Amino acid sequence: MTEPTLIDTKTAPAIRVLTFAVLASILGNACDPSTDRPDFGPLSGAIVDTMLTPPGTVIDALAQTIDSVGMTVRHESTRDGYLETRSFDVRSGVNRGRDIYNPERVIVLRFWADLIPGQRTRVTGEASYRTTSDPSLDNRLAEKMAARDHEGYLLLVQILRITKSRIRG
Repeated sequence: MTEPTLIDTKTAPAIRVLTFAVLASILGNACDPSTDRPDFGPLSGAIVDTMLTPPGTVIDALAQTIDSVGMTVRHESTRDGYLETRSFDVRSGVNRGRDIYNPERVIVLRFWADLIPGQRTRVTGEASYRTTSDPSLDNRLAEKMAARDHEGYLLLVQILRITKSRIRG
């Protein structure tokens, strides 16, 4: 004698499909993999500061500051807390591409803004330049954080200082 089945074999496949659909929907909405942030983090030596405002507000203020110093924003996402500038020649003050003879003159600024406890935002900023003009190398692998006495690093410090005072004031 066989034991009685607790699940009706006629409706079991439909229940399994429905259960799978509900779980997929819940997990899909909880883990949205789409982000505008790059898949890499800041370079070693990046500046870290804290601001008393939400990440999106920090990114907006950074974009305004960058515009006010004559640089151009390449990518901005208030939702993801990320901002990146176009390449900028720190000696001539011009937004431009690579300089094959002086790659260290052309920098890119990147900022990450992350909410931390206490309704504060941790802002991480880097000033990177390509160590070589070899186009066959991946951009990130060829980048280095500007030294503390580099014009790009000093510009990064200035932008963070102006942005922090803009947010306070």
